[in-house]
Amino acid sequence: MALKALRKARLNSLIERLDLYPLTSRFEKQEPLFLFARGLIFSASLIEEIRQDLPRHYSVCWGQIMTGDGELSPETDIIIYEGSPFHEWRTEIMHFTIVPKDQVIAGVECRESFRQTKHLEKHMKDLLRFTQNVFLFSECCWSSKRSLVRKRREELMSMGFRDVFFLYRYYYGMNKEPNEGDWVRFLEMIRNL
Repeated sequence: MALKALRKARLNSLIERLDLYPLTSRFEKQEPLFLFARGLIFSASLIEEIRQDLPRHYSVCWGQIMTGDGELSPETDIIIYEGSPFHEWRTEIMHFTIVPKDQVIAGVECRESFRQTKHLEKHMKDLLRFTQNVFLFSECCWSSKRSLVRKRREELMSMGFRDVFFLYRYYYGMNKEPNEGDWVRFLEMIRNL
């Protein structure tokens, strides 16, 4: 019972800390939050959560995957790997890593919205050349109907993701609905890598 309560508290805290979805829309001619920064905030926050559950012999970072002949993958929001990275740039505010392909355990793509897009399809196709174990984690499923969630999940899974998750469901006039089921599945997946 305590474990369930702790996981729920972590989920609600993460949702409250982020609250990025509303900042990415234009309101009254105001510029939205810079999308690259928005994505980096989301993936960095998720990396912090992953570290709490990741088996100790693995590491987690933002970066790119490198083949033996030096080819680099597209930018990957989260890379879970073992061993030492090929190279890393670490400053007080940034940590970007190049990870050899044979050390990659999984990749996690972070997205604002739980839906299929042409950009995501292309990115996924490119990324699958570097690792077959790719997950998707979205901040929000913008939907008034739960049935749409199932449909979107199936569409995303058909792209080649191992599994797909989102933090909350949200729509005009409704409160954010935390997605405890996906959160628990995600944390269990991380613990069992």
